[in-house]
Amino acid sequence: MVVTTTAFRRNPDVVAEALFRAAGTCEGCGSVAPFIRRADGSPYLEVHHRLPLAMGGEDTISNAVALCPNCHRAAHHG
Repeated sequence: MVVTTTAFRRNPDVVAEALFRAAGTCEGCGSVAPFIRRADGSPYLEVHHRLPLAMGGEDTISNAVALCPNCHRAAHHG
């Protein structure tokens, strides 16, 4: 069996800008980030692409949203 994987180069500036724009608040449900990162003390949110890169979405700030883990999971799995 052969498994082929496609990896997308992510622009770290897009992630940083989405997190900055969210200011610690989930852009899905409006709740405050559920916890703080130990590494740097920043609010924990996950950056999600509205139109996935695998479906032709761009790695741009307009296609990115900062979500709490619950909203991120719901975005992927309903």
